[in-house]
Amino acid sequence: MDPTIYNKIKNIFERNNGYARTKDILEADIHSSHLYKLQEEGDISRIKRGLYRWNGDEFNSNTELIEVSNIVPNGVICLLSALSYYDLTTTNPCKYYIAIHRDEHRPKLPDYPSISIFYFADKQFNTGIKEVDIGGVRLKYMIKRKQFVTVLD
Repeated sequence: MDPTIYNKIKNIFERNNGYARTKDILEADIHSSHLYKLQEEGDISRIKRGLYRWNGDEFNSNTELIEVSNIVPNGVICLLSALSYYDLTTTNPCKYYIAIHRDEHRPKLPDYPSISIFYFADKQFNTGIKEVDIGGVRLKYMIKRKQFVTVLD
């Protein structure tokens, strides 16, 4: 692969905290076939159709949270996943719980990581959302007083 194209693609991934969509590559006037070459060479991994992760980054639980937020961009981390993030439970959830507005379409989910989608109406969806910065990415968490009471009872 031409080093100039490789560097352009790598810069796109760096600007997006290690992730890129096919759309980002095409908007930079780079043919999508380069993504397939990078995938074959092991430089990137396909998360789901149209979403890729640069493989050079160290993997940890925060990396997976960022990945989930890229898979469901309008989602909010909720329920046991949010409680786990804030260390308010001893349970380690086996899947990510994500809330989306009931008018949003159901996103296509990959096999891994395991994600459960919950649909909320306006009032429930917009209440108790807190944004946190993880590695330069703004993630939304839904923490409600009722969840805290349930955990403490």
